[in-house]
Amino acid sequence: MDKALSVQGWNGPDESPASQAAQGAPDDALLPGRDLFEVARYLAPIEARLAQGCLEASGIPAVLADDQLVQANMLWAPALGGVRVLVPQDFVQQAEAVLAALGRGEFELGDDADVGRPA
Repeated sequence: MDKALSVQGWNGPDESPASQAAQGAPDDALLPGRDLFEVARYLAPIEARLAQGCLEASGIPAVLADDQLVQANMLWAPALGGVRVLVPQDFVQQAEAVLAALGRGEFELGDDADVGRPA
């Protein structure tokens, strides 16, 4: 079995240039998107998208993780931990402030707000 795995490249060291360049690097440095950090979790994908929209409107790049999976099967949301909102490391403090403002209701529109309804 080990011989078959070695022939297929599963047991031996990877000699590709990318692998050689990564030797000596910490494990987390090899992961793509390693500079994204979770700032919030929501069980409902629409709430996560609302938070993402508020972050992006504030100039903070944000992505959602597991939103499509939770949307496809809402019963999985608790098992997956919900939809995660991720931002780059440089924006974590700003994102937390924006999400706190969202939680306080600072982004709510009043009843008399003009949202583009036809006159």
